[in-house]
Amino acid sequence: MKFLPTDAAGSGRPLTLKDRGIRFIAASAVSTAIGLAVVAVAYGVVGLSAVLASFVALCIGLGPTYVIYRRWVWGDRDRASAFAPHAMFWTFMIVGWVGSTGAILVVSRVCQADHLSRLNRTLAVTASSLCAYGLTTLVRYLVFDTFVFRSSDNKGSWRSQ
Repeated sequence: MKFLPTDAAGSGRPLTLKDRGIRFIAASAVSTAIGLAVVAVAYGVVGLSAVLASFVALCIGLGPTYVIYRRWVWGDRDRASAFAPHAMFWTFMIVGWVGSTGAILVVSRVCQADHLSRLNRTLAVTASSLCAYGLTTLVRYLVFDTFVFRSSDNKGSWRSQ
């Protein structure tokens, strides 16, 4: 059985669209910070290619991000949830990663062509990753709130408020 998450005070009051939005932004900020740190270290220190560094960040961050979104932002604790919402989450995140990787690849190649230092290339690649991720945040929230982690009666969705 799915349900809307309730407030931390334990009053049983379902979280509003605003409450879930604030939680989503907080969870996304943590996820983004971890991902950017992984990209910066993997690309700037370890010396992986920009694309491989981005892929490593995706692999490290997907599982924890899914759990945080599912349990804390939307309060879904049903272990037997349907396959479709899970597949939608993973597909949407991977499509976002492909877009982000495209931006990183373009920036990386421009930086190499301009003969920038490794530090400047790392900063540019990290900034492009942040920008690409930021562009998808609102769309991800609306898709996740409406289709992926919605309650069974869909009350509290942005469409019903």
